[in-house]
Amino acid sequence: MPIIVGDDTDSLWLPALQEGINKKVRGYQLKPSVTNFWKLTGNAGTVDGVNFIGTTDDRPLNFRVNNVKAGRIQRVGENVYLGYEAGLNATSSANVAIGYRA
Repeated sequence: MPIIVGDDTDSLWLPALQEGINKKVRGYQLKPSVTNFWKLTGNAGTVDGVNFIGTTDDRPLNFRVNNVKAGRIQRVGENVYLGYEAGLNATSSANVAIGYRA
């Protein structure tokens, strides 16, 4: 459900707030109630085997640097790439490539 600030002629609509991000609109501080997120400055109190960076569905985990592919871990195809532009031209499966344009 969107948040509306103002009347019909002067409205600001915000879609669902991104987890962990505070938004300030015309002096109002809007804080999501979600506290379970990964911070850019690090997290404390994580538990090995419980907390992780990854996916919970059968989708690949991708990394980017400057919006360019820099890593990918995928179960389907069994590929692991880590490095700037690594795996860009891969066409086969069961690959492990590490390094720049590997």
